[in-house]
Amino acid sequence: MMDQRKEMSPGRAWRQRGGPDGQAFFKALHQRQGYRETDADSTGMPVYVDDGRRRVLVGRLKDGTLTKVVSHEHILRKPPSIAVQETALLQVRTLGCHTVRAELPDGVTLEAPLDSFFRRGIRLNRGYGEQIALPLGRWRDTAESGNQGRLVL
Repeated sequence: MMDQRKEMSPGRAWRQRGGPDGQAFFKALHQRQGYRETDADSTGMPVYVDDGRRRVLVGRLKDGTLTKVVSHEHILRKPPSIAVQETALLQVRTLGCHTVRAELPDGVTLEAPLDSFFRRGIRLNRGYGEQIALPLGRWRDTAESGNQGRLVL
């Protein structure tokens, strides 16, 4: 069981962000039911890509922010980063997107400017189509930023 966890773990860099031992990450990872369309926030425009085998929901676009529910497959170990399909990034850029938000299995929400993917991202193809991976150090934890959101009356 420990070997399986080690294979699925995104590595030391992620555990440093998620805590000293990464227990919250592993708990969320092993409780996950799989990625479904309903995992993404049901508000906003759905963004799909066709990877050649199937049509995949990347996330939802609302108010200039692409929100993506990230499963363990999208957290890369080498380099420690989160990958998004390049075609999806190009698609949302034409629709006025300026921010990418990643909702992680342990409840942490990270944000990064869309331009960072094109300026600082690493292009790769590991069998799931062309993707751009943004290193974890380029993401901002929304809880650490002090933003509490807007009060809607």
